[in-house]
Amino acid sequence: MPLQHYNTLYFDEKLGACSVEWSSGRMTSCGGVCEWRPGGGCRIKLSEPLLKLRPARDLKMVLLHEMVHAYMMLGGG
Repeated sequence: MPLQHYNTLYFDEKLGACSVEWSSGRMTSCGGVCEWRPGGGCRIKLSEPLLKLRPARDLKMVLLHEMVHAYMMLGGG
């Protein structure tokens, strides 16, 4: 995932406490979610079933959308 690239390019490197992973095969109602982790930071989960057959642009847009949520959760905005 280009998390670090987008973190630098768009978020002034404020998403260091954020991780990205593919969801299980059961996540089919949305392209991605951003979850707060109890120990701090957040995790972005991307829907493999919905995004694996979509164009790369769709993956980028969903990832950036969830990164905005992470930015707000981590106090960046």
